[in-house]
Amino acid sequence: MLWDQAAKFSDGQAVIATALSDNIVRVPSGDVGKGRHLPLQVDAGGYAGAGTLSVEVQTGDSVTGNAIDSPVTIATYAIDNASLLRGGPVLVADLPTGCRRYLRLNYTGTGALTAGALTAGLVLEGQTNR
Repeated sequence: MLWDQAAKFSDGQAVIATALSDNIVRVPSGDVGKGRHLPLQVDAGGYAGAGTLSVEVQTGDSVTGNAIDSPVTIATYAIDNASLLRGGPVLVADLPTGCRRYLRLNYTGTGALTAGALTAGLVLEGQTNR
């Protein structure tokens, strides 16, 4: 898998509870998800415990500091415990329509996850093998 550092939301970010991605990705103006195949990929590693994660794609027109002003959630994806424990690519999905200039991910952990990290970003082609 080839990752572009400028298109990464998280790079080995420890996530076992609710957290925003470490990075905000700036995309060209306009709705980049509309009519285009641009995959969002999330890889998991080192997960332990019993729990799940949800990944929300949030978007907005402006940022202040390291936060999107008035973020809007345009998609939510669920990742089950078995996928987290297995690791590797746990989510590959086309970027949804409704994107604005800035994107970030919001992770929500449920249950009793005790360890684990995520790498997530926009990629040219999603890797689906495990």
